Amino acid sequence: MKNIWLLLIFMLNLVACSQAPGELELSNKNASVDSSCYSLKGSSLSTASYLSNVIFPDGFDMSGFNSTGVSLQGLDLSKTKGLTAQMLSNAASSMSGIILPPSFDMTGFDVNGKTLSNIDLSDTQNLSAASFNGATRLYNITLPSGFNLTGLNTSGMTLAKMNLKNTTGLTVQMLNDAQLEGEILLPDGFNVTGLDLTGQNHATDFSNTVGLTIEMIDNSTVFSGKIPPGLDISNLDYSNAVSGTMASPIQKYIKVDFSQAVGIDLDIFLALARCDIIKVYLDPIKDHSCNILPSFDVSLESFSGYELHNMNLKSMMNLTGAHIQDSDSGLQEVHAPLSGIDFTGYTGKFFLEMVDLSNSTNLTASMINNTDYMRATVFPAMDFTGVTRDFSFFDDADFSNVTNLTAAQINNNTFGFKNYILPDGFDISGVDFTGCDMDYGDYSNTVGMTASQVEKIIGSVPNTFTPVVLPAVDLSTLDTTGLTLWNIDFSNTINFNASHLSNATGLSRLILPAGMDLSGLTLSTSTLQDFKVATNFPASQVNMATVQNLPLGTDLSLLTPTTYSNEDSAGNVFPTYPSLSIAQINALTYIDYTTLPDDYDLTGFDPSGLSGINRFDAYKAKNFPISALNKGIDFNYFTPPKDFDISSWDSTGKSMQGWDLRDVKGLSMNHLANASSISRVKLPNDFDFTGAYFNNAILSQIDLSNLQPVSCE
Repeated sequence: MKNIWLLLIFMLNLVACSQAPGELELSNKNASVDSSCYSLKGSSLSTASYLSNVIFPDGFDMSGFNSTGVSLQGLDLSKTKGLTAQMLSNAASSMSGIILPPSFDMTGFDVNGKTLSNIDLSDTQNLSAASFNGATRLYNITLPSGFNLTGLNTSGMTLAKMNLKNTTGLTVQMLNDAQLEGEILLPDGFNVTGLDLTGQNHATDFSNTVGLTIEMIDNSTVFSGKIPPGLDISNLDYSNAVSGTMASPIQKYIKVDFSQAVGIDLDIFLALARCDIIKVYLDPIKDHSCNILPSFDVSLESFSGYELHNMNLKSMMNLTGAHIQDSDSGLQEVHAPLSGIDFTGYTGKFFLEMVDLSNSTNLTASMINNTDYMRATVFPAMDFTGVTRDFSFFDDADFSNVTNLTAAQINNNTFGFKNYILPDGFDISGVDFTGCDMDYGDYSNTVGMTASQVEKIIGSVPNTFTPVVLPAVDLSTLDTTGLTLWNIDFSNTINFNASHLSNATGLSRLILPAGMDLSGLTLSTSTLQDFKVATNFPASQVNMATVQNLPLGTDLSLLTPTTYSNEDSAGNVFPTYPSLSIAQINALTYIDYTTLPDDYDLTGFDPSGLSGINRFDAYKAKNFPISALNKGIDFNYFTPPKDFDISSWDSTGKSMQGWDLRDVKGLSMNHLANASSISRVKLPNDFDFTGAYFNNAILSQIDLSNLQPVSCE
């Protein structure tokens, strides 16, 4: 009997020492999901109005979360527990970016009246098609493989960017009842007979379907999806395939691959070829909306009555000068056939404009002289002898492939030199730049440029973002008096010196020669010009420039800035920036992207005169006065000093947006509850959320993943 009692006592001791379900062993850093408890409770989340991109710790218990009216956006709930489908159903009308726990039970899930977007439901259980009935919009919802759509009522619903490829039970009626948007992926072999796309703006992938006709797609307002190989498009309504104007076409078919379609003729080809062709500065001629068309031989076609404007003709075969001559106006803003154009038979039209003819043949001087506009055109390899056309009609043209181009030809120019691409080694010395109008251009491949020519170029260049690149020109005699220097690349020039900058009325976006000596520089106005590649920037001029744009080692002892910013947007601290005194900091108007040096003494810091503080890192500083937080200035993305005691601060009505509070002392739930904004806040790992009340706050981009577990008792 005694032995039995000893055995019972031993077993009771084992039970007492065992870990109860859900209890945490604090020393075990690899505790399972089901053994984690935290001071923050699911019920506390009910007091927020918006949960967005909050990262929860492993095993966080969502039990008690009343989600009614709470907006859920961008939440990774995959490692939480206690979440129910009812919580999702009760949330606010828009829910997106939710990651659910594995094998999550969707029983009772109801999204009537809701918009769902970017949610992966592939690893869920007990999800039914009827759960989606009444939803206003489903966008990029990933469904379980083999999901049965039977019972889905899409009336009044928008289906956008939905992958239905691995589903079953899909019907044409479901597609007809819905508004389709973006890319819709359909099951392989799906029969679309009876599909009504009238008024739809969509990118449905029909590539592996059956029963599709071009008439169905023609009923769409806009189609940018995929068609099956071998689709007969002979009945395509080409008269309605594009609207708008020649200069600004409005396409029904956008970026559709018709390369394997059949039944195409010239009318259909040209209708589908219409798209928006653009050319920006020195970039190649390009597009953003053109369709891909099958090879089409036009050798026997007549182009009489056709306007070849804003078209992708890359796949056209045997286009000749005779065809272009037969057209209404020539070629304007087109992708030329990749096989090239034989210009035999061309005598001259209104346009050969914004077209790459570099692969073409038999274009002659006489043809060019009889063409009105050839702006932004790339010329083929040809002899320019005999070209007498006014060069003002060649603006932005590329002559890099031609031979025997002369300065005299360029000077035959009513409106002045403008943005030409010239052959390598072209002698530019005889070009008259009087009245030139140069937005950009690279002339580093030319020879013979003079300082007097540069003076005229400087006077014409606007303050844009693409510079005019000068060749290796000697600028020792350059006179910049009264000129504004901007948007010019002087890096190749010779004898460009500080006096040229001093005599100018303003500087902006110049590229200076590497190692340029700035001794003696005087700036008449403040400038954002970048001087980092130069040397010997005068100490007397440091307040006229932006400190981060000064050469390394510049004497900054006389600096009296109005704004403070000693790092770039990536957090890289500028090595040139000095440590300002507190008096200087208090006299600033703005602090932005600033990291204070080690042990910087902030005693006396008073930001009341500042207009704003943004991305202010004082982590390694000392003596930060808590009174500075009460001066009516929002500190956005603020990192207080290490071990800063924040306990006495009243946060009521103040913004804590982006604050890094991981190493402060005295932080309490009251600070968060009373603040006007706590988005993107970083909290201590041992922060105590006990009794947390968020007062309908927006909780956004808060990382709680390292929150320390507490006892589950």
